Amino acid sequence: MEIEKMQPVLMGGMAAMIGMVAVASISKGYARPPVEYVMPDIEPPEPDTAVLCGFVIDAASGVPLKDALVQEPVFGRTVKTDEDGVYEMRDLPAPGQYEFFFSEERGRYEAVTLQVSLENMEVKRLDVVLNPVFDPDKAILGGTVTDAVTGEPLRAYNVTLNGYETSVHPYGHFQIADIEPGTYTLRVEDYLSVPRHESVEAEITLEPGDHKVVDVRLRTVPGAGFSLKLTNYPADLEMWKADATPDPWAYDPIMDSGWLAPDDTWVYPADPQGALITITGIHLVNKILFYAERRGPILDGHKYEFDVGARVLIDKGQF
Repeated sequence: MEIEKMQPVLMGGMAAMIGMVAVASISKGYARPPVEYVMPDIEPPEPDTAVLCGFVIDAASGVPLKDALVQEPVFGRTVKTDEDGVYEMRDLPAPGQYEFFFSEERGRYEAVTLQVSLENMEVKRLDVVLNPVFDPDKAILGGTVTDAVTGEPLRAYNVTLNGYETSVHPYGHFQIADIEPGTYTLRVEDYLSVPRHESVEAEITLEPGDHKVVDVRLRTVPGAGFSLKLTNYPADLEMWKADATPDPWAYDPIMDSGWLAPDDTWVYPADPQGALITITGIHLVNKILFYAERRGPILDGHKYEFDVGARVLIDKGQF
């Protein structure tokens, strides 16, 4: 089903580089443009109803907010955003004109009220950007963690600020709130025992009422990397992708090829450290043609081919 996308309000900020960490100070009322977050699949609504869905995002850091509130007062409906900052309000009578109230349950963000029209059996996406309320006695630090070469967002990394700690969101964002003013050492490092990227440290000074954003760019740990391409794939294959997890029990991928054309080769520039590959192929209406889960382990410096017909991953040896 095609989802109508309503664009969030975009505003801008400036940053200065400190080594591999760019720091920006955010003034109240200004925001960083959010990235293009990918919505999960939404079930079609029943006749005479509609669905409103989207992300609720921190305006300054770009971090999707967990447990933000979305309320519709006429029918008394309330939903919360999930771990990824996604909300979904279903079974809204349609067609109709609605007023929705977006807020954060701990009162750290300014509430927003929006008027939205919904048509019969419509799935409407509305991403909402909330401005943080600046506590004059505390500070907020947020930002992004990306690969220094590719610019791709990194996930499953630890962020520490002396006694404060958080992890990187799947889209590469993080945020720490309610920080006492002072000078801190920001450290970003891989949570794996054998790291994929080099860690980085930077000194950050936070004044009362500060809301600073840091853009952290991590260099990959030296390694030859690996390559992967498809063979013996069906004629109606339109796109394929591969991602990798460090072990059979891990949920979040540690590397992702993005969508590729059938004859494209995925070249990963760092040591995969024995990761397991999951490969998916689709055609343009998003029908899954094949799905091969956790193949490997993938060795550094090796070329791989995946025979789609046989569902076999073939190690073609070293580069």
